[in-house]
Amino acid sequence: TNASDVGRIGGKLIGFYTATTIIASALSVAIGYFIFSGEVPQLGVIENAVGGESQSFSLLGMLVGIVPKNLIDPIVKGEMLQIIFVAVVFGICVNKLGDKVKLLHEIIETMNAFCLRMIMMIVSVIPLIAFLSMASLIFHIGLDSIFTLGELVFGQLFGSLTMVGVYALMLLLIGKISPLPFLKKIVGFVPIPLSTSSSNATMPFSMKFCTEKLGISPKLSSFSIPVGATVNMDGGCFYLSIASIMLAKMYGVELTTDVLFVIFATVIALSIGSPGVPGGAFVCLASIVTALGLPTEATAVILGIDPICSMLRTALNCTGDIAATSALARIENLMDEKIYLKV
Repeated sequence: TNASDVGRIGGKLIGFYTATTIIASALSVAIGYFIFSGEVPQLGVIENAVGGESQSFSLLGMLVGIVPKNLIDPIVKGEMLQIIFVAVVFGICVNKLGDKVKLLHEIIETMNAFCLRMIMMIVSVIPLIAFLSMASLIFHIGLDSIFTLGELVFGQLFGSLTMVGVYALMLLLIGKISPLPFLKKIVGFVPIPLSTSSSNATMPFSMKFCTEKLGISPKLSSFSIPVGATVNMDGGCFYLSIASIMLAKMYGVELTTDVLFVIFATVIALSIGSPGVPGGAFVCLASIVTALGLPTEATAVILGIDPICSMLRTALNCTGDIAATSALARIENLMDEKIYLKV
């Protein structure tokens, strides 16, 4: 495979992943709005939240505000969209300089490994924190809070099933191949990501599944699956959107068009960079909560059910990676249809 083929296939792959992320984000906001449009248990009222009476909000202002005044403020103030903007510009500059910034690249890789390790350490104590947060939630609000959290899990499950339908249409309309073999075989694969709760840990199994069960060339799967584990987090979209809408309602924030757009745009940005480790999306949820003007500790409400949500979002993340790889393999003639159609 020459460089031009890699660039062409990579461009199509990123296009597939971006399209499914946008669709997942739009569906997740719609599902979250529908589920939590009624009354929910109240944790408090935030006067200066986005959509509140004391704070006006402009979509144009939000887009303009993505560009920071300097490189330090976003990190100090926790402005996630500005941090992502700086990271993208920084990455482009580093890529352009090539070997001249080899040392800087190594430092960044080391810091990334350090941050992922720290997340894993935090995740290890989450069960205890989850127990305490659930006990506190039930004590202060009552059993109604349990039903509200159940609606969150239901919304994510329903959204996942809906998104699988989108993948089937992608295979049918773009890949020009029947999605039935894919749907039948993916059922046997799903227990793996459910048990690992990590897109990164599931990568070897995903690549093996693509090759042995779907007849996809290893040249493509060994490239597309790792990329998908990094940038394609459709399951994370449903979790982040529905959870943030639930928390906004629990703090009395009115779900206006502006608020929903903030959630939609922020979820797309965060899902692309969400770490593929257990509990990685939960860390990103704090950024959306902060953008909505809610206290960061609001995320503790979800700690008790986050392991269940993590299983569901990982299963959808990996399914989306495999579906996009299958569609791309079909149009690039990198699929053995006899293996794919064999059930």
